[in-house]
Amino acid sequence: MSSPSAFAHEGRCRDDLVPRPVAESEPADILVMRKKWPSHSNIQRDILKSLPANVRVLLLDDRANAVSKIPTLARAAPGQKVLDVAAHSPNHWVHDYLPEMVINPEGRPELVHFAYASPEDYEQDSKDRFRYLLTGQGEKPPPQFPLNGLVARSLADFLSLPLRRSEIVLHGGHYIAGEGGTIFLSKALLRKNESSRRDLEDQLKTLLFAKEIVWLPDIFSEPTGHLDVYAMYLGQKRFLLQRTSDDSFWNREVDKAAETLSALGYRVDWIISPSEKRFYVNSRRFGQTLFMPVYANRSFFGKIRMDEHDVQAKAKFESLGFAVVPVPATELDDKMGGLHCLTKSYRCNF
Repeated sequence: MSSPSAFAHEGRCRDDLVPRPVAESEPADILVMRKKWPSHSNIQRDILKSLPANVRVLLLDDRANAVSKIPTLARAAPGQKVLDVAAHSPNHWVHDYLPEMVINPEGRPELVHFAYASPEDYEQDSKDRFRYLLTGQGEKPPPQFPLNGLVARSLADFLSLPLRRSEIVLHGGHYIAGEGGTIFLSKALLRKNESSRRDLEDQLKTLLFAKEIVWLPDIFSEPTGHLDVYAMYLGQKRFLLQRTSDDSFWNREVDKAAETLSALGYRVDWIISPSEKRFYVNSRRFGQTLFMPVYANRSFFGKIRMDEHDVQAKAKFESLGFAVVPVPATELDDKMGGLHCLTKSYRCNF
């Protein structure tokens, strides 16, 4: 097991690091996942076996004294640096509630933590839980919101990075950072926050050291309003967008995003999914290694299988220069989201 200091950023100032949001297309070297996943899932093991050698892994553990109890994960990834972090993380969507990384004006990385939900949402969530505890009626409400900032604080302390907080409601899925200080935001944020568009833009530019904001449509039939269900930034002003073969409304919104991006000089590539339930762009990348969800069930002996749609998606990513690692998304229930939602990557080696 590694010590926390092995994961901590050295905090050295770099003159060539300009203030900016850190783009997901930059080479990441830390993977964060929640430790407790469904007992029947082998997805964590699949990911750890195929991670690039330079990537270190943090598993968020709910226990106060986090001690690894998953020897199979360590065996599955010989030589990997895997460490538990004591952090109260009641839901799985770490990409959405963990903080975003930026480079500040001193040339140092730091973290910016946004609100996962509005105070009204937290209040309603507490009322629903209390009502269930009193009456026992209905279905037990699942954990919706992480405790305000506790996980972010634990992570920042562990990585030895400064942490700034904002009351703006913003999920990681609402936000894509490109190069040069450009950020792409879901229009769902305009409904989730009371600020005007101009005020919201001004606040986010200041918080994230962003130079330009591009607003992209959210899919009305997709309740989260996240962009990562249909868009993936590849770097060098290039996007991969996902259309479906069975939902014209979905495609209309994605086509609007493509028009916006093309007008700004971005190149748009396409991937086709047979339905809006298959999120191939909801993948996690480390350099040119890409973990892609596939939707065929494992064989009886545990072998990962792919159907024709999975094979076509894999071929598309390979044509873009990625080494694709298939990850069985059928082992996740509908409420757990996709692979990108369940993981978070950071770059700490600049």
